[in-house]
Amino acid sequence: MMLEDLALALAVGNRNHRLKIDDSGVNNGVLHDELLIDVLCRLPARILMRCVCVCRGWYRLITDVCVPRVTPSLPLLGIDVRLRRRPRIFREKILYPSGSGSGSDSKIRIHLPVLPIEPQCNTFFIPAAADLLVDSCSGLELYVHHSKHRYILWNPTMRQYIPIPFPTVKPPAFAAVALHLGPSESVDIKIFAFPELEPKANEHNLHIHSLSAGKWGEHKVQYEHPVDAATLLDRCTYLNGKLFRLSYNGLLVWYTLKLKKDNINIVDVSYDYIELPNRGVGDRRKCIGSCMGRLRYAWTNFRLKLKIWVLSLDTREWIFRHYINLQALANNSQLVAFQAMSGVPLGFLPLAFDAHSDAIIVWTQNCIFSYRRNSGNPVLLRCGKHNDALLEESPLRAFPLTHCLVSLAMWGGKTPSFKCK
Repeated sequence: MMLEDLALALAVGNRNHRLKIDDSGVNNGVLHDELLIDVLCRLPARILMRCVCVCRGWYRLITDVCVPRVTPSLPLLGIDVRLRRRPRIFREKILYPSGSGSGSDSKIRIHLPVLPIEPQCNTFFIPAAADLLVDSCSGLELYVHHSKHRYILWNPTMRQYIPIPFPTVKPPAFAAVALHLGPSESVDIKIFAFPELEPKANEHNLHIHSLSAGKWGEHKVQYEHPVDAATLLDRCTYLNGKLFRLSYNGLLVWYTLKLKKDNINIVDVSYDYIELPNRGVGDRRKCIGSCMGRLRYAWTNFRLKLKIWVLSLDTREWIFRHYINLQALANNSQLVAFQAMSGVPLGFLPLAFDAHSDAIIVWTQNCIFSYRRNSGNPVLLRCGKHNDALLEESPLRAFPLTHCLVSLAMWGGKTPSFKCK
């Protein structure tokens, strides 16, 4: 029996009183709680969300237990990219095509924000002072609204948002902002903000917002050579209790949070660093991201090879994973047309990792695609045309997209959430 059939049989059985779950979500029937939860967590997201209507007990069991468990493992839907057609900047959501094998469930709708942003189409102009997407994590998106001095936390799957004021009355410009939601390790959503300008190059005032506590905290980080606040890039990745950040001078810096017993409030923040395995030239040829619970680093020399490493924090060393032959990839039957369109040999830049597979999303002239090393063929996500100038240059930023089935009201704590109609 398939899992979908088993779940529906359990649902029918519950309605016929053969399986009883009381209003507290406790299973009083023949199935043990953990077995029932295990079955439900293995369902596709669309089937799982259909089961919430069985009874009040199932609703609580699914929303309080199953949804937080499955949220970090939901498949990648695509990416949100920031594109430039000088002097303007555009945003575009690029989703996997149906049947591409990405595992995305096309029957769960992903909404473009109605609040705080109301675009007319998938590609739209962002004025300098408007809302700007700065990070995404586990299906949540974080926008910054400079004119109103606030962030907007947006759940496009549930159509919920939370406005969060900046940490100070007259905030400085923030060079890097990171968002974290990890139901398996913490009962909180955190926002990390680094000021762009600091009075001293050897220190940072790291602002951390706890959604459960409903407040900002400030933690001073003192750097020593060779780490310099002025050399740190704006790209951050949070993984397993650590915040990782690239630098111009060939370093990967990470910040470790020491939490209180409630796993919400932060006691202290310390930092450490490691040299990148291949420093290269140009920050846009580098990419870090979470992949299958490990931090991965990609670097390319643009036309020859794209190399990927995995960081082992236990041994403090980089483990070489594999490389992609870019010359062979440029001759792939699906990509040769873009080389003829651009009139120059194709160059490649890494944009983002798929958190649950070995796929990496890559840009080349007039095309964005996903590639698995062992598959041999790219999955085209976005193809430009002769008059499409948006893809002639690589995107300024790229953010992975997935579902978030967790209600912001569940994680908000003292912070109220709002729902768009």
